[in-house]
Amino acid sequence: MPFPDRTAALQSLLLTAGIHRGLVVRPSRRLASGIPPLDALLSGGLPVGAITELVGPRSSGKTALSCALTAGVTGSGAFTAYIDFPDAFDPEQAAAAGIRLPRVLWIRPPSVRAALRGAEYVLEAGGFALVVIDVDHPLATPRATPTAAWLRLARTVAASAAAVVTIAPQPIAGSSASVCLETTAGAVSFSGGDGRGVLFDGITTALLCRKNKLGPPSPSTTPFRAATA
Repeated sequence: MPFPDRTAALQSLLLTAGIHRGLVVRPSRRLASGIPPLDALLSGGLPVGAITELVGPRSSGKTALSCALTAGVTGSGAFTAYIDFPDAFDPEQAAAAGIRLPRVLWIRPPSVRAALRGAEYVLEAGGFALVVIDVDHPLATPRATPTAAWLRLARTVAASAAAVVTIAPQPIAGSSASVCLETTAGAVSFSGGDGRGVLFDGITTALLCRKNKLGPPSPSTTPFRAATA
């Protein structure tokens, strides 16, 4: 027999900011990303002790945004771990984008599961302000890793002093993620012409906060300029 009052109360509880399935997230401090539109969207920056998913189709600006995040964090003097399952991290381009390579631990795991385990080891070691888990690969699907692996990672993240960002084509962390940001490619800009060579300057990426368990999701998109190195 249904219990409407209890059902409504349970639904309200599950929608309460800071509640995960089997995990309570305490109000966290923020890690300034160095990207004003993103920091404004997330009420001050990336949540520390929580997982932020960065999702979107190919060429939508996810990699450019992750590089900008890494550049901002390493530029402030902090350390970052970049876990690179698709083997897409290019040190030369990263340095040109402003990333301080001596402050980056670059890990190339053989699978999505290995990427999550690597993130756990890094978080348990400590000393990293930002951990990026890049699984932007066709094999990165919600079925690629069991829910238990994400829950274990979420608990490790919650006990750490780091902000964790995952990069994937679609949401894959489920209830273990506190924030989900979606990127959409916008306008493309060029310079030159009129008899001169035409140069690609960059794209404007639209950021939409699809989920935010630590606050209200954004009702509108926020532009981010992803310039070339």
